[in-house]
Amino acid sequence: KTGKQVRDKIKNAGKFGPIWGGVLGVMPQCGFSAAASSLYAGRVITVGTLLAIFLSTSDEMLPIMLSESVPLPSILKILGVKVVIACISGLVIEMIYLNVMKKKEKDMDIHVVCEEEHCHCEDGIFLSALKHTIRIFVYILIIAGILHLVIEGIGEDTLAGVLTNVPVLGEVVAALVGLIPNCASSVILTELYLSGAINFASVISGLLTGSGIAILVLFK
Repeated sequence: KTGKQVRDKIKNAGKFGPIWGGVLGVMPQCGFSAAASSLYAGRVITVGTLLAIFLSTSDEMLPIMLSESVPLPSILKILGVKVVIACISGLVIEMIYLNVMKKKEKDMDIHVVCEEEHCHCEDGIFLSALKHTIRIFVYILIIAGILHLVIEGIGEDTLAGVLTNVPVLGEVVAALVGLIPNCASSVILTELYLSGAINFASVISGLLTGSGIAILVLFK
C-alpha cells in the first residue's frame, strides 16, 4: 500500500535523500532496494541516497527475527544502528561524490527504466505473498539444515571462537556473505546470529553490505 508513496518521497527528497533513504530503506524485503537501483539508473536519485538505502535495508532479517520471537528491543537496536550508519554514510558519500570527485549526475530518460521495472505482484497481493513466503521457507529450511550440520561437525564453540575471537575476521566474513545478491545471505546471517555463532558486530557488518538483488539490478 505504501510502496508508491515511499518511492515518491525518495524521488522528491533532494539533498535530504540520504536521510530519507536510510530511514525508509529499513523496511524488510529487497523490493525497495531493487526499485532504488532502477531509480538511480535513471538518475532520479543520487548515489548517496542509493547507498543509504543499500546500507539500511535488511532484506529478510526482520521477518525471521519476528518469527523467532526475538525481543523487540534487540530488533530495534539492530535496525537503529543500521539506520544511523546508513544516513551518516549516505551524506558523507554524497558530499565526497559531488564536492571532492566533482562528479555530476547525467540526465537520463527515466521512462525507459520505469517500463522495465516489475513489481512481481501480477497475481495479486495474497498469491504474491504466498509465493514469497514459500520461497523464504525453503531457503530457511535448507540453510538452517546446512548450518546445523556445519556447526555440529565443527563444533559450535570452535566456530564461534573463530568468528568472534579472531580480530576483524568475523566481521569481514560476514560482510562478504552479505554481498551475495540473494535474500539467502540475510537468512544465513540472521540464523547464525540467533544461534550464537556470530556476534552483534558481525551480523551488523553482514546486514549492512546485504541489499538483496539490488546489485544485480544495477548490473542489468
